[in-house]
Amino acid sequence: MRIALFEDNNEHALMLVSSVEKWAVQNGKKAVITRFSSAFEAKELSSFDCLFLDVEMPGMDGVEFAREIRSSGSSIPIVFISSYTEYSIDGYEVNALRFIDKNASDFKRRLFECMDKTAYEVENSLNANYHIRSNHKLVSIPLHEIVLFEVHDHYIVVHAFSGVFKERKTFSALKAELPKQFVQIGRSQVINVLQATQITKSTVVLRNGVKLSVAPNYSSSLFEAFLDMR
Repeated sequence: MRIALFEDNNEHALMLVSSVEKWAVQNGKKAVITRFSSAFEAKELSSFDCLFLDVEMPGMDGVEFAREIRSSGSSIPIVFISSYTEYSIDGYEVNALRFIDKNASDFKRRLFECMDKTAYEVENSLNANYHIRSNHKLVSIPLHEIVLFEVHDHYIVVHAFSGVFKERKTFSALKAELPKQFVQIGRSQVINVLQATQITKSTVVLRNGVKLSVAPNYSSSLFEAFLDMR
């Protein structure tokens, strides 16, 4: 999960980064945080999965920034983390996931609960993207458009409706990043079970017409995932 953190206070930023990293380790997730000190530093937000906003920021406050984001048509998950709790009502206006008080005695618990919800929203949202560095540029592919991941040598090959992309990454790192609709069917293949149209004990047919073999030790988990996502 790629998080854009907007926080101009160094101490608070370090506290948040440390807390999110602890949540990620505890839950077997990967969280990459990019920090910005003001709204004006961020030129492009489409590569992020969610935003953490402070209310009081130089130049443009977090609430105003969130309104601007929503007016652009973006539905990216937004979390306010601030000591200015009087602004919490404004979170409803921009459909924020949570408003967390920095000074709360149970801050860690609240943040961890928020991260659980944020991860769920990101992993199950049609707006969620898989970010890949292909041909020296960052490409964001909507998760629901991805059909299949394959491993070739030290590269991951992504098969999506928009094309085929390749990046250098380990298979274990890939699986740690993917939400539950992506299921392993063999030593080097992971499919999007939402793109499966037919499943047997030994084969799966994907929406793009591709028919793949399913290894015996992955058959049960594939069936369970297929039924669970329907």
